[in-house]
Amino acid sequence: MRNINHIRQSLNGIDALFDVDPIKKRSGNEDGVIVRTNNPIGADEPFNDNIRDIYTDKDYNPQDGGFKSYDDVYDDIDGENDHSEGLDDFDPLIEHGAKADDKLPLLGDDEDEEIRQNVEENGTDALGYYRSFHITGKQWGVFITAKGLFHMAKRFASLGLSNEIAFKNAFQLILSHELFHFSVDYALSQLEIILGEPLWIPKTKSELSKNPDYLTSEEKMANAYMQCRARTGRADLDIKGKAKLLKEFIKSQPAGYRDSLNVNRSNFNENLSRLGRDLISEAINGGASLRSYGLLSRSFEWPAMFQYRPQVDWRYCPIFILDGSHKSIGELPDDHVRAFAAIDTIKETPKFLKMLAKLPNNIQSKWVKTKSSLSIGIRTGHNFKKWPKRGTDFFSVRVGDAIRAHLLYDRPNQGWTAIEIGKHKEMGHG
Repeated sequence: MRNINHIRQSLNGIDALFDVDPIKKRSGNEDGVIVRTNNPIGADEPFNDNIRDIYTDKDYNPQDGGFKSYDDVYDDIDGENDHSEGLDDFDPLIEHGAKADDKLPLLGDDEDEEIRQNVEENGTDALGYYRSFHITGKQWGVFITAKGLFHMAKRFASLGLSNEIAFKNAFQLILSHELFHFSVDYALSQLEIILGEPLWIPKTKSELSKNPDYLTSEEKMANAYMQCRARTGRADLDIKGKAKLLKEFIKSQPAGYRDSLNVNRSNFNENLSRLGRDLISEAINGGASLRSYGLLSRSFEWPAMFQYRPQVDWRYCPIFILDGSHKSIGELPDDHVRAFAAIDTIKETPKFLKMLAKLPNNIQSKWVKTKSSLSIGIRTGHNFKKWPKRGTDFFSVRVGDAIRAHLLYDRPNQGWTAIEIGKHKEMGHG
């Protein structure tokens, strides 16, 4: 994938960017918890389009370039694990209040019922949404609602899961659906640059003559991708009863969304190709001439355009959790959702530095790389988790195969301090 700033510059040159009003009922302009974003400013400041390039760590820099053949990395979506080599999941630690425990705070019955009905009407997108990077003047990216998280976490809690694991499953489920919309946005942008003309159609223009007012083939494949990502091979997401729960969740959704249950390994790429053709039809209906597409279409492989394997690269897409209180990060009360998603700065105590100096040089280098990657986003490889054995607000992070570091979180000042580092067993990890 290419950096979106670079793509936007190219799109601007062919008039493919739109300054449009937010989608009705999905403004995405609320203050909330910024889970991960490459925007350097805070949540309580206005978002803008001057988003910097965060991929400055040479050890964590996605390669800029062409497509990887989907045939080389395709895994069975019918049940086989998808070991997404080369890219960990984005894996924030989500808690409800300062004191996290295994008692999941549930939504009120009326509120939960309202969300359930909204899912029946609007599908998975009732729990979050994606705003295109084709839109200027508003922050683009994936937006997941706190209420949506609670609703899905409540469903997962019915399987006997802890607070932490229920939220992990809920977050990954909603995120994967919305990230597929990002992959569609990205695919269209690449074709626009190739053809030299705009193809993306704002919803407000597209929906005028459509019922339903969304592209059914896109929602079908977004849910199908969500089903793929639900089977990642991760132990904490490999939950008994999850497949049945997910099936029931999808069955209740409207046309397009529920049709993902008919997608399987043998027809996955065929459905992606159909989505590509539907996107072209949308563009033509929106006024695109597509003068050069006829010749290109004869050898065009839409599945490769979506770049969904081994997974959609979340590092290129800003991700947010929206809190319904409309309060900024510093004002969130303890009974609201909080997400630990990235650690920009870590102070090191004299004790920590002394312990680190006693470790081999390669471990010291790994600590530097760990700090760098944590500043981009907490991932599964970090094995980031609360460490109550050490005390309140202590967290553990993996530095190497046998090395752990303990961090202390200062909630009032939202700062992190490295307290100690050492071998796995010496640090009390069994």
